[in-house]
Amino acid sequence: MLSQRDETTPPPPPPPAREETEVKETRTATPSGGSTGIPASQLLAVQDGLYFRVQLAAMRKFTDVSSAYGSYNLSRPVKVESHNGLYKYTAGSFASYQQAREFKEAALGRGIKGAFVIAYRNGARIDILDAVAGGQ
Repeated sequence: MLSQRDETTPPPPPPPAREETEVKETRTATPSGGSTGIPASQLLAVQDGLYFRVQLAAMRKFTDVSSAYGSYNLSRPVKVESHNGLYKYTAGSFASYQQAREFKEAALGRGIKGAFVIAYRNGARIDILDAVAGGQ
């Protein structure tokens, strides 16, 4: 039998939050220590330089990519990252905003509502307006 003191001991504090500007030597944009619940095969890979992706959805709970997007037959694989407390589902990796925009239109045409273009620099999300103004 546990003592009353053991039952009321508070849990340890959570680890400190990771800064978004931190650059880690990893191949994924999300920590892979198992804390996210995202399978390694579905994690978003970090790339160097400026690139664009299309965000398809943001969810509070993880949903397997194949069950969520398998029926849409997208030409690019869907990957997941944990960002600001949400699981964000993105597809493609495009060198230009125009290429990403074309893919976004194709995703909308296949029935994915609310798809939009996002920008990354060296694996970190950046403001799309800054990316378009500075990278094109």
